Amino acid sequence: MNKNIINFIITFLIIIITSLLFSLITSLLVFNNVINNELYMILNGILGGLSFLVAGLYLGFKSDNKALIKGLIFSIFFLSLSLLVNFTLIKDTFEFKGVLELIIHFVILPIGSIIGINLK
Repeated sequence: MNKNIINFIITFLIIIITSLLFSLITSLLVFNNVINNELYMILNGILGGLSFLVAGLYLGFKSDNKALIKGLIFSIFFLSLSLLVNFTLIKDTFEFKGVLELIIHFVILPIGSIIGINLK
């Protein structure tokens, strides 16, 4: 199998696993009344961006060259997948916060891939 496809699959899994892990931890903190709902929403946004940054770092670190292009390609893929899931499974409309979050994730992943290839 192509090395880029394997890296994309692992990057996708990193995003999913870290997002689920961060979400579980923050949900447990809210459930045990350690943090309130407002802080939960802020932490969820920050940790979601952090999971995209970690995935971008991995993608850049595993790339031999053109990390920015690979990060942009994966961001477009993930953005398309998010839009497809949102319109088919969740709801027919977007909220401003959701669109802003998608745009931030779209930008963070290529930045992480640039940082990752420079760390290599």
